[in-house]
Amino acid sequence: MLWMILPLTVSLILTVVLSVVYRDREKTDKGFRFTYFGLSYRRKFIRTLWITPVLALIVWFISYNNVWPQTISILLVALLIITQLAQLGYNYYKMKQTEE
Repeated sequence: MLWMILPLTVSLILTVVLSVVYRDREKTDKGFRFTYFGLSYRRKFIRTLWITPVLALIVWFISYNNVWPQTISILLVALLIITQLAQLGYNYYKMKQTEE
């Protein structure tokens, strides 16, 4: 179980730190920006759309190769899909809000 908790903890800490660092900086709307936190909501929405096919490949890999037991696979796939849809919806909402 430690193999799963450690990466999740590190990624959550990194997410919090980067969101605080980029909170008051100007957001990029054109060009390439490696960090997700430095993008405008429009660019975040576009990047999330580009990541969706990668997520589909991950879901297919998990379900096809039976990496984990079936219950865990179903929960993981559901979590990935719900998270992706929530991120798309939130970024779309914020993008429309900032356009006005």
